[in-house]
Amino acid sequence: MVDRILIGSMVLLLVAGVGFATSAPVGPVNLICARRTLEAGWRAGFAVATGAIAAETVYATLVVSGLSLSPRFVEQWGTTLRRLAGSVLVVVAVVAWRRARRVPRDVLTGPSPTGPVSRPLVGTGAAFLLALSNPLPIASMGLGLSAIRDLVEVPLPWALELVGLIVGVSLWWLVLTITLSRARRRMAETTIARLNRGVAVLLGVMGVGMLAGLPRL
Repeated sequence: MVDRILIGSMVLLLVAGVGFATSAPVGPVNLICARRTLEAGWRAGFAVATGAIAAETVYATLVVSGLSLSPRFVEQWGTTLRRLAGSVLVVVAVVAWRRARRVPRDVLTGPSPTGPVSRPLVGTGAAFLLALSNPLPIASMGLGLSAIRDLVEVPLPWALELVGLIVGVSLWWLVLTITLSRARRRMAETTIARLNRGVAVLLGVMGVGMLAGLPRL
């Protein structure tokens, strides 16, 4: 009994590590989340991140259930999703540039707002669409789970794999938003504005690249 608990705990940690590593690479969703966190605190940033968590939960469910997307499906719908996501990125970039401003010092040094996050569904929806347009997490999660299955040499409950992946993905976004939220308190007001404008430019470039059919980050 004790051995099973220890093995289960070890597997959960390993699978969570796969989920964490899958979300860590820098991409448009990370930039959107970072910009929102620098602007309004970790709660606002994490509200955006829930869109990415939802999309990666969809992919995690496909992986642990043994399902996969056919190459034809990825080719057909992937192009449509990339174009739609590219359009969303351009819009987000324009809005981010226009909203980039000097953040009052009392907002930077004070706690994150506890009230309702302004327009949470907009950022969450954009993050969901952008994350869903990138099927690479399926391959990353699949490779990671295969390595863990080979390591433990016993069948793993699908629920344990799914929970582990979701926990790892959520942990990444929580660490990112809290870290940036603490860092923003030490930044000058003009620095926040410049970072927001820099992120807006990067998002715009990524959006145009996706619309032009260039490989995404």
